[in-house]
Amino acid sequence: MTIDRKLQESIVNVPPIGPIAAHPDVNEWFISEPHQIKCLLGHVVQFVFDGYIDDDRKADYHRALQNLIDLDSSVLAAVEPYVTQYCNETLDLYDDQDRPHVSIQQPSDVWKYVQFGTEVHISRRAHGDDEDGIYFSLECNCDWEPEHGLVLVLRDGLEVTKVGPYDGHLTNSDAYADPNLKNVIFKSFCA
Repeated sequence: MTIDRKLQESIVNVPPIGPIAAHPDVNEWFISEPHQIKCLLGHVVQFVFDGYIDDDRKADYHRALQNLIDLDSSVLAAVEPYVTQYCNETLDLYDDQDRPHVSIQQPSDVWKYVQFGTEVHISRRAHGDDEDGIYFSLECNCDWEPEHGLVLVLRDGLEVTKVGPYDGHLTNSDAYADPNLKNVIFKSFCA
């Protein structure tokens, strides 16, 4: 879909974050000003919207954004076991001489080796889901997996619903074409 040129040049107000404008690189996307997000330990990101302009239920985005803004860093603490498992499984694949220096004494140490991305992509799932939620996808760099990094996906701005290597999918169910993985946060690749 190509967005009308006049709309591309306009600025759209999105409660609760304010104005978004046409993304400079992708015609169908819109991008916000930078925002500091407390659930990401105060990291500053821009929101990139995919599908918002043509969506008939924009209030879903507004509600999810407010949820995310209100969320604290306990959301990261809740997924530390999954991120640590992803880290450890990846480190086990290295030869000793190539293994990155990552030392996790307690689960919260894992965040020392993660560099949060600068853009949070916001969209609905391509094939929808039961509740047709709003998904926030943040690509991060991590010291243990320089090629595929780490993705954190939050559903409706309430909780992290997927962690693992970035694969372009919002759920493990979509990534593996398996509806049984609907509620799986991290899909082990060693099992």
